[in-house]
Amino acid sequence: MSKQPIEVLLVEDNPADAHLTLTALRDARSQNQVHVVADGEEALAFLKREAAYVDAPRPDLVFLDLSLPKVDGYQVLEAMKADAELRRIPVVAISGSAREVDIARAYDGQISAYLVKPRGVDEYFAAIRSLKELWFHAAALPPREEAPSTYVGKAQVILVVDTDSQRLARTQQILTEAGYRVLSASSAEEAEALADTTAVFDLIICPVVMEGGGESGVHLAEHIERSKRTNSTLLVSHYSRDLLRHVPGFDRQRHFLSNPFSVEELLRRVRDLLAG
Repeated sequence: MSKQPIEVLLVEDNPADAHLTLTALRDARSQNQVHVVADGEEALAFLKREAAYVDAPRPDLVFLDLSLPKVDGYQVLEAMKADAELRRIPVVAISGSAREVDIARAYDGQISAYLVKPRGVDEYFAAIRSLKELWFHAAALPPREEAPSTYVGKAQVILVVDTDSQRLARTQQILTEAGYRVLSASSAEEAEALADTTAVFDLIICPVVMEGGGESGVHLAEHIERSKRTNSTLLVSHYSRDLLRHVPGFDRQRHFLSNPFSVEELLRRVRDLLAG
């Protein structure tokens, strides 16, 4: 438990929500400092001590709205986790979205907690006070001094797209436990939206045929590869590789994985494609 004042960065573009959050975070037991910025661009400048924020303190904790102008909260989170000096800072998402895909995406990005903004003022205030009690008085925050790190490099990013929720969850679990950073989407549309906000995927895994119609996995992969958002694709199919000769641009031996597949088969194919 930290006994010294905590430096908090609140990233919130709604003035009313920012005011209510500041009020709820007031604490008679400590002299914590809460700094407020209104968009993702300002947040990154504060965190990296750039422009008007060259003298800004390093935050011990960040409360982050995910729907922000200029640079959204997911991009701020990604930048923090990719930075050796910022990646240990706990980030608590405070968002108006209760969509499972948004919550999953935030946790995939290594968020520490996700609070869906309650609609009522009293409920909102109570929720923020609960966060305050946890993070100000119960949780042990990372040390400010540079401590030895077990981090060995930026995790490779894999986008898993599948309309089959059980297979999607299984694939994501296997890859996460193997040390990869995994983002997931349950449709081609969600995958393309992620591609618009994430710099580059090291690999995309998707089925050849998307259930429910719409864009095929092949077309999705080609679209994202043309936009230079990924380096490689692994297509999952019920069909044999011999029946997939009509799919141009993909090596049947390397880019296709027969379904159902074993953990070993998936990881072996992933390692092969990521190795180039």
